[in-house]
Formats: sequence, structure tokens, C-alpha cells
Amino acid sequence: MTYELDEDTALEPAGPGRWHGRVTGRWGIGGGPNGGYIAAILARALAAEAAPPQPLTMTVHYVERPAIGPVVAEVETVRVGRSHATLSARLVQERPVAVALATFGRPRGGPTGCGA
Repeated sequence: MTYELDEDTALEPAGPGRWHGRVTGRWGIGGGPNGGYIAAILARALAAEAAPPQPLTMTVHYVERPAIGPVVAEVETVRVGRSHATLSARLVQERPVAVALATFGRPRGGPTGCGA
């Protein structure tokens, strides 16, 4: 089964650390695409480049309003450690529209959940 969000955040490889995608009009709010939708596109690009499988944290800064249309996600590995990797990504439409910093890691054993 394919979901709309999966389709609308799909990316195609465009070289090392580069991904082509498209911002659709399905996830608009007010005058432009929803920020969570833009973050989901960046998260897919980051996850495709990260060696550790589990996303642990991500921050996104929205620097320009994105338009409906093609985008390029540019991903760079900032640091790789024993259990974590930190990556940055830019979503570009002529100029950067959003910038993200994320950390990925491997699941650890032990209790899970808040307060455990």
C-alpha cells in the first residue's frame, strides 16, 4: 500500500549526497507548504544517507517559503562516532528554503519510555 505522504516525500538519487524531489500542493497551510511536510522531505534525505538506522533528533530552520515544484536535498555527514552520526541537509529551490541538523544512532538495550 502506498500512502500520499510516501509519494509526496519520495526522492530520487542525484549523486553523492544529492536527492531530487518535488514539493506538492497537497500539504499546504496558509500561503504555502506545511513545515512538517518540508521536514519530512528532509528526514527522508537524511535517513537515506545515515549509516546508523534510528533517527534520534532533528531540528529544522525554515529560511525561505518553499514553492510547489522541484527541490534538491543536499546532505552532508558532519560527524560519525561509534554509536551516532550527525548529518546536515539543505532543501534547495534556487536558494535554500530549509536547513536541518539530525543525529542518527543504533538502538540500545534496556528500558524504554519516559521515566523508565
